[in-house]
Amino acid sequence: MCPFKDPERRREWRRKYYQQHQEEACEYTKRYRQQHLEEVREKDRQFGKQHRKEISARVKHWKALNPERTKELAKRYYMQHREQLLLKSRLYRQQHPEVKKAQKLAGFHVPLGPECELCGSTKNLERHHPDYSEPLIVVTVCSSCNKEIEKNKDKPTETEEKPSFSILG
Repeated sequence: MCPFKDPERRREWRRKYYQQHQEEACEYTKRYRQQHLEEVREKDRQFGKQHRKEISARVKHWKALNPERTKELAKRYYMQHREQLLLKSRLYRQQHPEVKKAQKLAGFHVPLGPECELCGSTKNLERHHPDYSEPLIVVTVCSSCNKEIEKNKDKPTETEEKPSFSILG
């Protein structure tokens, strides 16, 4: 129990106490996490949901400061999960042959525009297919806008009508 009422002295006392008992504290934390695994995981999930933007911003900032380490980690991840990643890719191509066909046709016959049609960026441009059944109709977008489009493609837009039925009858 901390003997000091002054917040500054209390903070200093706690820091020193933790340094002296660091191993003990780490062991306690490990035991607690093992004994309350589901509870801890749920709290971690909730924290992640609540602070997703801040966490994402911190990760983005760290990656910008450490490009070599980021590359190294990405390469290590790929090497460790190579078989699963290749299998996942192969299965997707088998289940969606129209996607690969549209990408191939557009790659040969449709040039990229000079800038993203949504935000105006000139970096990391890609072709976006609004409809894979029409492979030559593409929109030039940057990779970040394309990710947003793909993320939101299943959500209804404001112009789409919402279903007019009720669960209650």
